[in-house]
Amino acid sequence: MQKIITATGVNNVDLAIAKELQSNSNFQVIGAYDKKKDLLLICEKYQPNILIISDALFGNENLTKLLIDIKKSLDSIRIIYLTSPSKDKQVLSDLSLLVDMGIYDIARNKNFTIDFIV
Repeated sequence: MQKIITATGVNNVDLAIAKELQSNSNFQVIGAYDKKKDLLLICEKYQPNILIISDALFGNENLTKLLIDIKKSLDSIRIIYLTSPSKDKQVLSDLSLLVDMGIYDIARNKNFTIDFIV
């Protein structure tokens, strides 16, 4: 069974993900968090297989750095990053850096579905 932590910063999204996955015995949502602070510690403590995270997460911490730190700490974790399309050079540079670190699941549109996870 794949353990999932959601951290989208949008309660309705976290609830929808949990609801969609509750009938799938291959996945178990073990927590939902809305703040960047302590997310690394939470992931280290609960050791999820999958982290679903978005740039709507609350907090002033740098999200790119947080994702890289999580990936370094939990090398086998699959991080699914939900973000909006952008042509900003810094955003594109950050996305490139995430891919270089092994974070490949980046959904850059509003049409995210559970099929992206499974």
